[in-house]
This record gives sequence, structure tokens and C-alpha cells, in this order.
Amino acid sequence: MNRTAEHWILVMFCLVIIGIGFGTGITGMVTGGYQDNIDKTFDESSVYLWTPQVSTSLGGVAVSGMANGTGLVRSYLVKGTDFYLINEFSVNSESVSFDSYCVETCNLELKKNKYLIRHEIEGEVEYVLNSIVYSKDPITSGNYSSINITTNNTITTEDETITTTQHSARINKLVKWEQKIKVNKNKNVTVTLPTNAQNVITNKKGQEKEFGAAKSKAKKKKKTEELTPEDELITEYFTEAPYSEEEVVTNGKEILIVGPDLPHYTNVTAFTNLPNEISELDRVKLYWNVNGGKEEVSYTANDTNNNGLYDYLEWVVPHLSNQSYSLIIEISSAQHLDSNKEFIADIYDIVQAQDDNWVTVDDGEYVRVTFEEELDNTRDITIYAKSNGSATVEVYSQGSDVLLITFENVSEDKEYKKYLTELNGTEDTFDLKVVDSAVEFDYIVDPVSITDFISTWDTSKTSSGSSDATSVRLPLINGGNYDFEVDWGDGSTDTITEYNQAEVTHSYDSGGIYQINISGTLDGFSFNNGGDRLKLINISQWGNLTLGSSGGYFYGCTNLNISTTDILNTSGTTSFINAFRTSGVSTIPNISNWDMSAVTDLSYMFYQADSFNSNLTGWDVSNVTTSYQMFYGCDAFNGDMSNMNFSSNTNLANMFTYASAFNGNVDNWTIGAATLRNMFEQADAFNQDIHTWDTSKITSTYQMFYGTDSFNGNMQDMNWSSNTNFASMFQSAPAFNGNVTNWHLGESPISMQNMFLSATSFNQDIHTWDTSKVTTTVSMFQSAHAFNGSMKDMNWSNNANFYRMFYSATAFNGNVSNWYLGDVST
Repeated sequence: MNRTAEHWILVMFCLVIIGIGFGTGITGMVTGGYQDNIDKTFDESSVYLWTPQVSTSLGGVAVSGMANGTGLVRSYLVKGTDFYLINEFSVNSESVSFDSYCVETCNLELKKNKYLIRHEIEGEVEYVLNSIVYSKDPITSGNYSSINITTNNTITTEDETITTTQHSARINKLVKWEQKIKVNKNKNVTVTLPTNAQNVITNKKGQEKEFGAAKSKAKKKKKTEELTPEDELITEYFTEAPYSEEEVVTNGKEILIVGPDLPHYTNVTAFTNLPNEISELDRVKLYWNVNGGKEEVSYTANDTNNNGLYDYLEWVVPHLSNQSYSLIIEISSAQHLDSNKEFIADIYDIVQAQDDNWVTVDDGEYVRVTFEEELDNTRDITIYAKSNGSATVEVYSQGSDVLLITFENVSEDKEYKKYLTELNGTEDTFDLKVVDSAVEFDYIVDPVSITDFISTWDTSKTSSGSSDATSVRLPLINGGNYDFEVDWGDGSTDTITEYNQAEVTHSYDSGGIYQINISGTLDGFSFNNGGDRLKLINISQWGNLTLGSSGGYFYGCTNLNISTTDILNTSGTTSFINAFRTSGVSTIPNISNWDMSAVTDLSYMFYQADSFNSNLTGWDVSNVTTSYQMFYGCDAFNGDMSNMNFSSNTNLANMFTYASAFNGNVDNWTIGAATLRNMFEQADAFNQDIHTWDTSKITSTYQMFYGTDSFNGNMQDMNWSSNTNFASMFQSAPAFNGNVTNWHLGESPISMQNMFLSATSFNQDIHTWDTSKVTTTVSMFQSAHAFNGSMKDMNWSNNANFYRMFYSATAFNGNVSNWYLGDVST
């Protein structure tokens, strides 16, 4: 149905009547009708998905609400390609209200569970949809008229009235408030403001008085003014912007809307970008996680890039401080098939959501599921299922007998997730075969497309070299490859193709916390302890980001948290030098799944990243050539690093120096021709056996366990044939008394100076060592108070310096009478 000339005449007639000045119009009367309270605000053209609370055929639909500002508003009820005009009106620096108003929707014949209502807004208009009135019978249209804006809260005492209004609130924007005070008699009144009020201005009879500097918090939160009954004291101020924290999950997003405890915000407009562009809004569910359950929430949707697919949602949060929401993208279709893949039933409505609504599929039967978009071998299939036995679910491409993945041991009610690593090409339809025991399915998840790099920034966290307190500058690098669109989180977007173009820095209307989404080619991203390093506070999705190979990527990002669920794309990155140096990162989800096979440099990667502690055991480090000071001063790190292949690594020096919590299993490491200088120096918790290491190519163990309080690992039968420097190896390692018998020493000159200096527990026999190439033993056992090991028949023929070898070794009384000495100088 198209708009007709008669409808336009009706609308213009209503506008003329209002322009002449007729009062409030007739309220529409609906016999046997229903009313859904909506209470949503729109300031741009968008689409609202309306699900009538009462399922009925529609004989008529009308709306009630108001609009403020200057411009034109049209609303349509959409059915397929037909648009039914609900209302149309203009405002000119005024507010208008409408009550049970309709144009083409007064008389309908429709029957659906859900409807789209499209709002077209031109100009600067705030359009409030309070309610939708509907009936199975035709309804009579109401009208609209000019009104005043209603204030939020009024407090009246014996001699004064205080009215406080919260203007429309939106995430990432400061919230404007207005307080008006009237008195019944002459008196001094006190203006009391929230502690986080800023940009405060008072007006009394047109005289402005500012008692807070612009873009700063108020200097005083109370001010006294003398008023008469003829006066009205108006105070305008702003409070901090509410903001969102998002985590992309397999089937959508988890969203937290955050605001201050005081003042108490209400009706906050929140928004998010859909992880996938969607053609059917029926598949998009938004739930409010409240009172231990989930409550479905209505929303408006928009197609921001005009490609015919929805990519943006907006909804109203009733109140803050913190409210949690779940955005779920449902699968497209699901069918129950028998063992011959013949149709049994459509089970889409049962498995489209996790709602404790189950369908049983017997042994040998199938579920054929179609997803919204085609999947490749980087994607997963996730099911929520259970079985009374121990069942298996096999996954095949439709029409294929090639097994892709297997869900094994499906028994307890939980999430089961597998990646499609064996899938060649792309597919959107899969057959899930049940084997061994019947399986009950609750939910089959449509995995979202992970494309955007999503991060959150706090503009207020400035530092030397950063942008100002209302801006963000992306850390792009000379030599990077860029062709991306950035959504700055305030409704602004830019296209970036050069690292130094002006749009790399974005200025906001006001400071605050903003989520920034980047889609496209983003290759090269490094703070290197400069720029806006303190402003980056969270990464929720790696998406399309590739870091480059310059290093220093998040160096100095002391406020950074990482909450990603996807895996960083490390293609093209060979160096992680200084990657997270001095950063505030505590854990990096899925970091053990990063592809590190091309990486050569891990030096300083987590240097003094005091909070970092994630497992790295899945890394392929076979091409790494240096891990110098990789975890130096990384106080919390105790991640799993078992079975690491460092065969190409020539420099493990200081790798765990001052890593005071590290005590990971390193027993099965593969070591090549490397230096281990200071490797575990003052790593106070470390106490692991390393006797299985092939150390035949190690060149230095200088201060390897210096000051390592707990170390007492087994070190017997080790081959040190290439090691020329044992100096201070166990110096001040008070717990060490490990077995060092049968060590194999080399043929090159060797230093053992200070080797066991102040190793107060050491007392092992070393007389089996071939020490004929040792050149110095200065202070070797000095202050090793427990040492009295056998040292008989030792060959020191090249040792020229025994100075203080047993100085203050108070327990030593070993037989040294048969030592073979060469030319001794001291």
C-alpha cells in the first residue's frame, strides 16, 4: 500500500488546525483494544521491532508520544514492501504531543507476531514514542498539540520548590541536568549538586554565574543565593557520561552499561553494532540480565551503511548504575531428520535460543542446521546438549560423508564447542549426526563473524606526548598498511588510509569513555611507550588487527585489560620485542593458541608487566632466536610453559629475572646453543628439575640461579661441555643442595668464580668432575656454610687462582691432599 493524496490532505489539515491554535485534540478511543508501553526516544531515522504483547489480528494501530526541536517526523508500519503511514508532523522550536494518533493505520487487516515501525526524521528532532495502541477493530485517530517538557523530579517543602530534570541520557555523552528553585518568601537557598557535576552555570533573572570551569568538575558543590518569590534560580550542569563494556561471544555479545552510583540515571539510550549484518531482525534477541533471569528487551535497528542489512541496535536502559545485557544472533533454520535424512520436524523454534526447551534426537538421526552466513575453517560450531548415556555428535557438510568434527562424550548439560579446522572452503549448512545414545538439544549457536578490532578508550587519561583530554589518537606507524573505517563511538566515522592523516586523531564533544570499532585493513599498531598509551583501557576483540613487526605494540599501556574471545592474527609478525612491556595486562584469553611459528624475537615481551599471568604452553617457538629479559620483573607470572622448543634460541639470559612467582614446569624444554646468564636470577619461587635438558651447547650459566631463594632442583648427569662460565651460578641460592654428580665439563677454559658463594645449604660431592680446564675458583665456596663434599683426587692443573676458595666455609673438612695442581698464582 502506498501513500495516497487523501492521506497527505489529512495530515496537512491536522497541521493547519494546530497552526491556527486549536487546543488539545480528541483522544483516540479504542473499544476492546490494548496498549503496549514503549517509552523510547529517537533522534535519527531508524527501525523499531515491535512485538505486540497481546497476539491478535490488527484492525487498527495508533501511537502516543511527543517530539521536541525543529524538523519533520514520519512513522510507518511496515509489512513486506508495504508502508502504512502512522503519523506525520513538523515542529519548529517547540514541543508537540500526540495521543492515539494514526493516518493509514486506523483501519487495517493484518496478522503477524512482529512488526517493524520505521521512523523517518529530518532536522534536529527528538521523537518520543510513549505507547502503541492497537485493536482487532478499526480505531479513531486522536490528535496532537504543543506542550511543555515534563521535568523529572519535584520536591516541595513549606517555603520552596526544587525541580530537577535529567535531559535525555546517551552512552558516551555527558548527561545534562537542570535544577530550578522557587520560594514562597524571601530566603537564602542552597544549590546542592552531585560531587561529579561539571560545567555548572546558574541563572537568576537572566544573569549567568558560573561556579565551575568549563570541561572541569565544579569547584564547589554547594552555593547559597538569596531569592524572592519573584525569582527563579536555574542551575544547569553535566555529570559524567555512562558507557558500555562489550565482550564478543560465540553467539553475539555480552554488554555491560555502566554509570555512576550517583546521580541516579534513568532511561539511558544505549547502542551497539551487530557482530554480523542481519537481514531478518527476528533472529536478533536482546535480553536484560535482571533478578537472576533474562527479560527480552525491545530495540530499534538501523542500516547505517545503506546496504539493505541491519548493523546497529539501540535501546533504552531503564536505570543505572550497572546493567547487563545479552545480544544473541539466532540460527536461520534447523530440521530433525531420520537416519535416511528424511524430514521429521522443523525444530528451529526449539533450538534457536538457550531457553531450557529441548528436542530429543535418537541414535542414528540428524539435525540439519543452516547458519546465517557461510563458515570457514576458522569458525566453530557450538551446541548446548545433554544425554543419558555418553553420546557422540558427528558433523558433516550437507550431502557429504566426510567427517569434519566430532563432539565426544556428550552427557552432562553444558556447552560443547569445536572448530571446523578440517573444513575446505565455506559452508552454511551442516548435518549433525547423533551416535551411540540419544541426545537432547537445547540450543545450536550461530557463530558471529569476528571482523572488527574493538577497543575502549578513556580520553581523560592523558600523559606526556598524548592527545588532549577530549581526544584519541590511534598508534599507527610509518610503514604500516591501512585501509579501514573507524567508528569512534560518538556517531562519527572516518576512513583511514595513511598513518599520518589528520583523521587518525579524533576530538570528541566531551571527554569520557568511548568504544572504538575498526573494520578493514589495520596492519601496524604500536604505542612503544608513547602517544595515548594510558587511554587504551580494554580490547574486547582482536578482529582484523595485525600488529606488524616493529615491536612495542602495547608498551606502556598500564591501564590495559584484554577481554577478547577470538585469537590474535599474528601473520606477518616476526618480533614481539617490548610487546606488552610495563603494560597493565593480567590475562590474555586464548594467548596459548596464538600462532608464533614465524616469530624470532620475544625479548622484553612482558618486561615488568607486573600483573601478567597466562598459559603459553601451546606456542611453537622453534624459530625464536632470543627471549632476553622476556619476563624480567613480571611478578605475577606463573603460566604453563611446558614442552617448549627453544632449539633456535641463542639468548635466554635474564628470561625470568625477578619473576618472583614463576615456578612453571620447564622439564621438557628443548635447548640449543644458548646463554643462560641470569636466567632465573632472584626468581624466588622457582624450584623445578632441569636435569633432562640437553645443555651440551650452552655457553654460559653466569648467575643463572643467583639469589633464587627456593631452587633445589635435580641437576645430575648434565652435559656442560660447551659452557665456559659457571661464575656465580648458584651464588646466594640458600636452598640449593641439588645433585650435581657426574657433570660433564668441556675442554675450553672455564671460570667457577663465586659458583657456590653463600649457597648456604649446598653439600654435594663434586670429585667426579673433570676440572682440568678450570682457570679460576676465586670464592667458589665462600660462606657456603654447609659444604663438606668430597673433592678428592681433583685435577686443577689449569687453575691459577684459588683465592678465598673456601673462605668462611665453616663446615668444610674435605680431603684435598691428592689434588693435582699446575702453576698457581694465588
